[in-house]
Amino acid sequence: MDKTKLDRVFNLNEDSDILSFMKDYAYKNQALGTALIKHFLPDRIDLDSLREEVQDIFFSVDESGYKWGPSLNWHQIDEQLGRMMEKARYYDSEGEFDAAASIASEIILFVGEHYSEDCVYECERFDGYDFETRNAIEMLISLVESKVLDINTVKRIRGDLKKAAATDTFSNGGYCLADLDEVKSVLDGVFDDFDKHLASLDERIENAGRGIYYRNRWLLRKVLYLIYKEKYDVAEKTIDDNFSVPELSKLRIDSQVFHGKIEDAITSLDRAILCTEDSSYVSKCHERKKELLESIGDNVRLANELEYLLLNSYSSLYDYYLQLKSVLAQLPGNSQSRLQGTIVMMVDKKLVHCQKEIARICAEERMIPQLAECLSWNNDYNNECYQVLAEYGLLLDSETRRRIVAGHIDAIRRSAIPTNSQRYGYIVSHMEALRDSCEEGRIAIDSLIEEFRVTYSRRPSMMRELKKLC
Repeated sequence: MDKTKLDRVFNLNEDSDILSFMKDYAYKNQALGTALIKHFLPDRIDLDSLREEVQDIFFSVDESGYKWGPSLNWHQIDEQLGRMMEKARYYDSEGEFDAAASIASEIILFVGEHYSEDCVYECERFDGYDFETRNAIEMLISLVESKVLDINTVKRIRGDLKKAAATDTFSNGGYCLADLDEVKSVLDGVFDDFDKHLASLDERIENAGRGIYYRNRWLLRKVLYLIYKEKYDVAEKTIDDNFSVPELSKLRIDSQVFHGKIEDAITSLDRAILCTEDSSYVSKCHERKKELLESIGDNVRLANELEYLLLNSYSSLYDYYLQLKSVLAQLPGNSQSRLQGTIVMMVDKKLVHCQKEIARICAEERMIPQLAECLSWNNDYNNECYQVLAEYGLLLDSETRRRIVAGHIDAIRRSAIPTNSQRYGYIVSHMEALRDSCEEGRIAIDSLIEEFRVTYSRRPSMMRELKKLC
């Protein structure tokens, strides 16, 4: 081997090009591939080496040579910590739980020791990274509660977290960084007296007061601690007493689904829907109920659920429509009449934010009166109502189009009354979109242009914008 020429190869080429070549060659050359695996993924994992690899990130990206130097590249730090977190996930998937946990805890300790808000703010384009601290904490909590870690690893992690919590970074609540309270509580629960730790959790729940998010999170921690200690009856009672808490009802439902108790899970979903005040979680419950009903082939209840979703969702209406149409076709009775009745109710609710999907549904079902009603909605956000008129207006007769266009003209006319020159561009863009939507729109806008030239002749900004339509 000519070492001199090899040095030239490394010195005269980009590292990325060399890496790309080596990757391609390693896939083809068994000896090189085996050597790389043996070196970077050895059979015997040295936990200390993994920890050192995390700490060495600091020196590999420190461009100034000074710990708090402004040239410290925090974008590179974020990328390198992300790489280490990927390695932790790999070890987790391979059953090397102590290795995964060691990397995760070292990441938190690294950020605690080296993070500086002043330096991060000086880093160009910084937008609030958490530097993998949340992912690391989630992994640690999961591994500890799963009881898969060696007790010495747990002790070391606990020591790491105590050190990290004592740093200015975490004690002062570093910007965008994760809160260590939960993972510290989970680690304490491994070693503390049961009654003492349970009392501390109850105290946190009580002190949360009206802080719903924190109260719910600590209620979840209490239930998971009870499960960790195999106090299953107490855990189940806590869930039942607080079933309106999304985190707890979801825990129950997930368990029921995991154990194949689908009907019990559906019953729990119905209960959660009735007692939960979190509207976004209620929507998720309905969606999950739909999925479970699909899995057991219960088309009768599935049709009811799809009708609800079609009438109460803010997205995916067309998909729900197709599913409902398919399911109703498999049920006895007048499915077409039921489908159209649901569409009539949907149009009556005036879900303006779903105008395009509703218009498409009405068009496909050839429900012309409902289509006309939908096209008359003045949803001018991003000119959507005019785009929908252009796409589906030809299904209507000319007189109906003229009536719809007249309504849009009135809305444009009203929006032009305030003397806000910053809005003129938007108004004219609406006029252009309506003009291009159909022949009736073109005729009405040509007339409106002449009207505005007279009415707003003393508004130079309006006149300049109107010229764009000529």
